[in-house]
Amino acid sequence: MKESSAYLPGRPSLLALLLAASLLLAPALEAWAYVYRVKPGGTGDGSSWEKALGERGLIETLDKSGNGHEFWLAAGTYRPYVPDESEGTASDDETPPRERSFFLNPGVAMFGGFSGNETARSQRDWERNTTVLSGLIDLPDSTTTRSYHVVVVSGDLGYPSTLDGFTISGGGAVGDGEHALGGGMRLTDGYTIIANCTFQDNLASRGGGLYVRGGAPLVRDTFFIENEASNQGGGLYNEDSRLSVTDCSFADNRARLGGAMMNYAAGDTEGVTSAAQISTPSIKRSSFYGNVALEAGGAVSNWRSAAMVTDSSFSSNRSFIEGGAMFNRECSPQISACTFDSNRAENGGAVTNWDSDPVMTNCTFFSNSAAASGGAML
Repeated sequence: MKESSAYLPGRPSLLALLLAASLLLAPALEAWAYVYRVKPGGTGDGSSWEKALGERGLIETLDKSGNGHEFWLAAGTYRPYVPDESEGTASDDETPPRERSFFLNPGVAMFGGFSGNETARSQRDWERNTTVLSGLIDLPDSTTTRSYHVVVVSGDLGYPSTLDGFTISGGGAVGDGEHALGGGMRLTDGYTIIANCTFQDNLASRGGGLYVRGGAPLVRDTFFIENEASNQGGGLYNEDSRLSVTDCSFADNRARLGGAMMNYAAGDTEGVTSAAQISTPSIKRSSFYGNVALEAGGAVSNWRSAAMVTDSSFSSNRSFIEGGAMFNRECSPQISACTFDSNRAENGGAVTNWDSDPVMTNCTFFSNSAAASGGAML
């Protein structure tokens, strides 16, 4: 048998070549990684806590950061626009104040919850050291308004961004076009990881707390509280995405459709790719309490979206018309090991199904009520 040329004497094997390449590449990869420290009032370059970046320094450095860069933020409040030019170098950015956001480039990670003396990320405590990314910005004329989006991520396939340990509040996506989407955060075509966060008191037309379109982001151990959408998805709006929601809580959110969450598939069901394949969100071990929809889906609305909901609870949610806890339309959600209690609506106290084929396994319904039809399910 003829010996492979890759192993002929005097020639390096393929394995040896790959090993040599990896050794040469390793220092370059390490060079990309860098940690910036940030704290209120900081005026340094972020190389240490003593030389921490401040609010303006965070804005300017974050915009130029790339894959492997981390930002450690000490407890305090940070805004995406600061009119006072006294801190650091003035920005040449002429973007209107309300259009400013914390923009996460691919591969960039932001971690909150530091006290300001840690030497390792594992030492932080995001529950004790509250770190707020706020859309409540002061304008040069001394008035206060809301930025359209507090955080924005777009297209981080291959290099997912990370947002971990923050309270995101004060966003107001009440404009036109993209400025009506995602008051707390707008995430498009992303694979972003969101963990240990709280989205609270954000406004939008769609996705008061978080707007997701495309991609497959991961959201875990996160609270959505008192967010509001004038149209769809008070806490979270999800369109054409394989979103994963795990160990999250949705409380007291409000919208016209999907008080806490709206899952929607905009894809053409007549095409090769079905809507079910386009929008297949997963919801695990999460709770929905006290959310309200003016029309349908007090907690969750699924429109042409094949959601998978497991080990979750729906309690005391309300819809003024359809589906106190859940509204399904033209879809086949799979719901297992869930509890529906004390939800109410005009029709379908817990669940309303329109042209849908839900599969519900090992679920419990009690104390739900409907003023007209379907005390538990319509």
